[in-house]
Amino acid sequence: MHELRFSFSSLFIALVMSTILNLFLNYILTHSKSYRLFRIDVISILAVLICLRLLFPIELPFTVTVCIGLFMNMDQFLEMPVTDSWTAENILLFIWLIGSLVSLIRYLSRIHYTGKVYRMIQQHSSHHKVSEFMPVPDKDDYEV
Repeated sequence: MHELRFSFSSLFIALVMSTILNLFLNYILTHSKSYRLFRIDVISILAVLICLRLLFPIELPFTVTVCIGLFMNMDQFLEMPVTDSWTAENILLFIWLIGSLVSLIRYLSRIHYTGKVYRMIQQHSSHHKVSEFMPVPDKDDYEV
């Protein structure tokens, strides 16, 4: 009888499959024409499959594990020289750092834009007191 095993290869395969399923789910949700083909039950099942695959990255009894030596041994892969001065680890960290900086810049620009819109709304809106619309006690007479 086969057992359910957890290994680095099962984790790697689960991450790859979840990434592919997430990309497919993102495509379905961002393209309005795809709603004609996929109903909410299909989208819900896809989301549940993604969550289950991430929560339980195990090798099932019918799974055949293919050993790819270089990629399954992460220490060797990360220390693999790509150029004279760059290893795979350095390149991956560099890509991660650039992506983080781009995301931070986008986030800060969105905060700045939201602040500008808020200030513009504040300047162009009319301010009134509650007492202008209905009788209220002085303690409840605030601006609206």
